[in-house]
Amino acid sequence: QIRKYYRRRNVTMPEVHRKQAVLPRGATRIDNKWGTAPGFWFQQGGCQFAFMPGVPAEMREMYLHMVEPDLESMYRLGSARAVVLRTFGLGESQLQERLDRVAFPDQVRLGFRVDMPYVDVKLRIAAEWETDLWNELLDRVREALGDCVFSECPRPSSGLADVVGELMTARQLTLALIEGVSSGELARQLGPAPWFLESLIIPDSGRLRARLGIRPPEQG
Repeated sequence: QIRKYYRRRNVTMPEVHRKQAVLPRGATRIDNKWGTAPGFWFQQGGCQFAFMPGVPAEMREMYLHMVEPDLESMYRLGSARAVVLRTFGLGESQLQERLDRVAFPDQVRLGFRVDMPYVDVKLRIAAEWETDLWNELLDRVREALGDCVFSECPRPSSGLADVVGELMTARQLTLALIEGVSSGELARQLGPAPWFLESLIIPDSGRLRARLGIRPPEQG
C-alpha cells in the first residue's frame, strides 16, 4: 500500500519508509488512504486501542472513515444521565459536609465546579441505572443541600438574577431595592429588566433603619 501511494505520484518510495509497515504482533491494520503510514488496532487487558498517524489531516480522515464506524459496531454506548444543582451562599467544603449525610452508590459520580459566586454540584450516573433509584437519590441530595440550591438542570448557565427574573416575569411581579450592603451590585446584575423598578443605595445600615423608622434591637 505504501509503495502504491508513491507510484501513483511517480515517486520512488524511500526505503526508510519500510518501517511504517511494521506492526506489533497480534495487531490489525487500519488502512491509510490519505497518507503512507497505516494505523492499527490492538487489544490488551480487555481494552481496544486504535493507533493512527499523528498528521492531523490523515488522523482525522482515518478516524472518521475507519475507526469511528468500527467503534460503533463494537460497542453499544448509552448516554449517561447527569444533573447539575447550582448553589449560592455555601462553599465547596460546606456543601460536602451536607452531602456526607447521603450514601452514594458506586454507580454515581459526585463532583463540584466553582463558578464564582456559585458552586455547582454535579451528579453523573450510567444510563442503565434504574430511574426510580435515580429519582430517590436526587430527592435525598436536594433535602441534604436545602435552600442554597436555586437552579437545577443538565447544564445550568443561569445566574441567580436570571432565575429571579424568570420567576418575577412568570408571576407578574415588580421589585424595588434598598441596598445597604452590596453598594449597587444587585441593581447592576438585574440590569434593565422590565419588572425592576428602582434601587436606593444606603451604605450605612444605621441610616437605613432611621429612614425606615426601624428601632435597633435592644442590647441584652
